[in-house]
Amino acid sequence: MTNERAIKLIQASKTDNSKAEKLASMYAMDDIIFDDINVWLKKPIHAHIEQFVIIGRDVLEDYMCEPLNSEHQQRVFAEGVLGIAESMYHYARFYNQLKNDSLA
Repeated sequence: MTNERAIKLIQASKTDNSKAEKLASMYAMDDIIFDDINVWLKKPIHAHIEQFVIIGRDVLEDYMCEPLNSEHQQRVFAEGVLGIAESMYHYARFYNQLKNDSLA
């Protein structure tokens, strides 16, 4: 499989075009270009997901500086955390699709 084919498959497999899915596809495509698809697929998925955990910690640190006093602040924080989890789901889905396609 080539990097170009992998990126086209990711673009074609988007389902809901949500912010989380867009973020996941962006990260997956960037990682593929950086590592090469064959190297990327050899790494276990948990090695890739770690970058989302780091982002989550950064988000948490941003919100820990000030108390979440308003419902709006709490909602924004919760949506950010959920968005990271959704992005991890989509990233893993892209990985699995490309892995299966490369084995076919």
